[in-house]
Order: sequence, then structure tokens, then C-alpha cells
Amino acid sequence: MFQCNFCLLFSPSYIYSRDRTSEKISRHDPREDVAKQPKRKTIKFISLYGIVELEGSSYVVLITKANFEASILFKNLFRVEEVQFVKIKNNSSNEDKTYVNMLQRIFDTKTFYFSFEYDLTRNFQKNT
Repeated sequence: MFQCNFCLLFSPSYIYSRDRTSEKISRHDPREDVAKQPKRKTIKFISLYGIVELEGSSYVVLITKANFEASILFKNLFRVEEVQFVKIKNNSSNEDKTYVNMLQRIFDTKTFYFSFEYDLTRNFQKNT
């Protein structure tokens, strides 16, 4: 799960975070007392699509909604329905916002697909 106050990524065992001001990466044990940790905004997502680096800012692109589309060789394929851009660098410009809006419109066409099990970048023969 990705959270944002400083940037957090969860693994099954630990939480890795990068403080925006010091750029320091730290590892936390999730079993620690939750009351000691600062409040954070939680973003539920299905998959990490990638990282977009623009001139002034960097963004993590998260797939927040997807629909099952098909099954190939008993492996599920999904269509991306919604994405969310989460800023991971504070520097920002109006030009960056324009590019993010353009990218959002491209994702709104709903023509992006992914699979957790099937490599969509390879042809059918190589996947069998």
C-alpha cells in the first residue's frame, strides 16, 4: 500500500519511507505502536504502474481501479480504469501540471492493460 506524508511503500514485513526534506530512507517494523507514528493519507491501489519524472517533479502512477477483461492460458488480464498520480518530489511547476493532465487524459481512454501473471510484452508463442 502506498501512503503519502513522506513517501511510504509497504512490503509484507516492513514499511520503507523516504522523508521529503532529508531524502533519508528508513525501514519501520509495522508491529510498532501505531500511536507513535504521525497521521498519514492512505491511498488504496491495485498495482504500481510506474514513475513519471518531469522537469520539476516526480510522480508515482498508481492503478486504483481495474476490471477483469480476459484470461489467456488461465492467466488473468485486466484493463486499467483509473490511475492516480502521487507527487514524490516537492518541486512543481505549471508546466508539470499540464503534462500530468495530459497523461491523465491518455489514461482516461481506458486502453491500458496489465497482468500479474502473463507477460504482455512477449508474443503468445514465447509465453507458452
